[in-house]
Amino acid sequence: MIRRPPRSTLFPYTTLFRSPSVNTITNANISIYLTSSDTNENLTLNLYRLTSNWTEENASWYNKDASTNWTTPGSDYDTEIIASTLVTNQTGWYNFTITTLARNWVNGTSPNYGLMLYAPNANVSNWKEIASSDYTLNTALRPTITIDH
Repeated sequence: MIRRPPRSTLFPYTTLFRSPSVNTITNANISIYLTSSDTNENLTLNLYRLTSNWTEENASWYNKDASTNWTTPGSDYDTEIIASTLVTNQTGWYNFTITTLARNWVNGTSPNYGLMLYAPNANVSNWKEIASSDYTLNTALRPTITIDH
């Protein structure tokens, strides 16, 4: 769910195939599924690259693992927006193109610590629920990464 605060969620895309050449990646996308919304308001959802390691089971708004705080509450991330999409109140798939970032992960230019979704225009009365990696009602709705090569 994306609420304020926090207005972000973390995605641990830390496993990625090794391509024989970074130039063979023709397209890469992250897809998330909106399961519900409490409002008709649209949200701009930005995708950012995380810049430090963290543990999924211990991460929170303040902590990146069981004993270490984030440098800034929410996460440690590069402020460059990797991709952005407008999320409406319609359930369904929303996609982010990450081709350049996937190439950088493969060639070692950027370490792969995962990604963060952030909704800068969210407020306490405007939430969207997104199926997470542990979503059990329908596992086919969990976030995916698709890399074409």
